[in-house]
Amino acid sequence: MSQQRLFKKDNQMTPDQEGIILLIDTSLQGAALGLLRQTVGAHGDPDLLWTGIESQPSAALVVLSDMVQKALISQKLTLKDIAGIGVSVGPGSFTGMRIGLSYAYGLGHGLKATPGQGSFRGFLGLSSLEAAAWELAINAKTSVTLVIPSTRTHGFWTRVSPDGQVIQKASLLDTTARRTPDVCTPWDFVDPDHNQVVVFGSWPAFEQKHRVHDAPAPQTPMSPIAPMDTITSQDLCLKALQGMARLVQRTGLSSFSDAHPEPLFLRLSTAEEQRLASPPLISSPFVAPNPPVAQTEELP
Repeated sequence: MSQQRLFKKDNQMTPDQEGIILLIDTSLQGAALGLLRQTVGAHGDPDLLWTGIESQPSAALVVLSDMVQKALISQKLTLKDIAGIGVSVGPGSFTGMRIGLSYAYGLGHGLKATPGQGSFRGFLGLSSLEAAAWELAINAKTSVTLVIPSTRTHGFWTRVSPDGQVIQKASLLDTTARRTPDVCTPWDFVDPDHNQVVVFGSWPAFEQKHRVHDAPAPQTPMSPIAPMDTITSQDLCLKALQGMARLVQRTGLSSFSDAHPEPLFLRLSTAEEQRLASPPLISSPFVAPNPPVAQTEELP
């Protein structure tokens, strides 16, 4: 499987690429926000000045503005100090992604239109799933496969190494499908390289199959299963922010632009799937498919 480096280092960073970066993630669970101080020649862990997490999924739309103001006030900063916005493009909650992206676009274009605001460099779309997996891999000192349920039977997964190699880009996982080259199932987590599998919350449909040792062909029976751990909502959001900050630190402000990041929708929304799965309506023989239109006579 081909690999790519998630975070390509920018060795040409100049002083005009320093500034405050606002990080927004509403794709995983609720709202997570961070302030990063981007500096020239920074090494080691990112300089995250402030992080805030609201884990209620329905709260993102309400709390984002308040969280931004709280973060800026805590660091004695204003909106004019924001040099760029890094925003999660998913995969994750449909509604969550739309909230975060819409807020980022509105705020960013408002900063662009503000007189005297010449330091705003634009937007950068980030996969919070891959970013969180990379941060987990650094801590575990081994490749990490991060799995997040979306419905009872479907979810998302990615695999990243400690040095930022994306072994598997964020993809759809189907616990009901048979194993094919185009569909990821729990059998794809049979461990060839002793990587760590981390599951967000509880996902019985995945966990039950993941622990079964008699994997179907082409895997051999009793193949080794990767060790599995779970992660809470708070920890997942924090790891995502830390990974997003690490991405920005390595790439620099040269990666930001005026272009709107595209959301990473890997599956239909639940409502769309239910609508497509519903059987077509059968017209009743007792009801005319096209009721006759009442005719009116003109008065002479």
